[in-house]
Amino acid sequence: MKKNTASQVVLAQLISKTDGSDVTSGTTTVSVTGDAGTRATGSVGAGAATHEGGGLWSYAPSQAETNYDNVCFQFANASAVTANIQIYTSFPQTGDNFARLGAPAGASVSADVAAIKAETATVLSDTNDIQTRIPAALVSGRIDASVGAMAAGVVTAAAIATDAIDADAIAADAVTEIQSGLATAANLATVAGYLDTEIASILADTNELQTAWANGGRLDLILDARASQTSVDDLPTNAELATALDPLPTAAENADAVWDELIAGHTGVGSTGAALSAAGSAGDPWSTALPGAYGSGTAGNIIGNRLDAAVSSRAVAGDAMALTGGERTTLAGVIWATVIEGSRTAIQYMRGFGSALLGKASGMATTTAVFRDVDDSKPRITATVDADGNRTAVTLDLT
Repeated sequence: MKKNTASQVVLAQLISKTDGSDVTSGTTTVSVTGDAGTRATGSVGAGAATHEGGGLWSYAPSQAETNYDNVCFQFANASAVTANIQIYTSFPQTGDNFARLGAPAGASVSADVAAIKAETATVLSDTNDIQTRIPAALVSGRIDASVGAMAAGVVTAAAIATDAIDADAIAADAVTEIQSGLATAANLATVAGYLDTEIASILADTNELQTAWANGGRLDLILDARASQTSVDDLPTNAELATALDPLPTAAENADAVWDELIAGHTGVGSTGAALSAAGSAGDPWSTALPGAYGSGTAGNIIGNRLDAAVSSRAVAGDAMALTGGERTTLAGVIWATVIEGSRTAIQYMRGFGSALLGKASGMATTTAVFRDVDDSKPRITATVDADGNRTAVTLDLT
């Protein structure tokens, strides 16, 4: 039995305690004792053994149960004589202990070689793709000699696909290298990891370059722009720039052109020209026609409709506005002598009112009413007198 190796079987023949016949039934339990240690029931299936026929019973120990230099498997059945199978384990032989390539370990060296072949084909396929997509000018300094050798056809995917490279020869070489210690699983894994990382980096850079070089890409646009220039070095001098800029108007000339522009061409609604035009019209009110468009009740409408004659036509010599002191006295006399009603003059009316208001009454009733005329039914002046005829209260109604 191989030490520390799973998938192995131990067998024991069980005979009857009574007559020595084969025991073919009942329950057979296997106990395991390793290197003279403590006996314990088998860990696989609670130590249950399987009857294989003719009294032969089998038990498949776990890997841990074989990890001893000496192992004793004890088969016990109630009807049988207990059988002890003692085994000295040995180390794995031939290629069983060779380190496998990759992880997890392959089933055999041949399987590892097949995996190497498949991985190599994948790498070569990626390499061919790189060769197709990377311009020859970009290869220098980025792809090492081994990839260059592949590009030259030394090793190609087609050669591997057609078995031009003998798989058996590869297997023999791999085994030789493994046995000689020149190549270990750890070393090969390190190399494979390095190649995967480097190839992934090359592919990423290549994809970026393809995007940049594609029509419309960053580098393509830069080259197109450069190709369309006559020269980027022939820049104008200060004098040339001054000559080229000289015809341009100065700030003062621009200001003059703006202020000299006619407002008539800039009167759009809400524009600065329209606002200036309106302000200009409002700035000279004496040029505004009256009543014009002024609405009823506005000052412009009233002045335009009321002042419709010259003032001189209403103020002639001798009028009150032009009277001297003596003329004003004469004019007052004329006014007071004016007949108001019947033969009564203005002065007579005023005297009558004064007497009614301020004069002393006699032989009159306590309350006296004064009417405007014989047809007036409403008292205009109501006076109250005391016993002596003095006015004590006067009420006026001049409506």
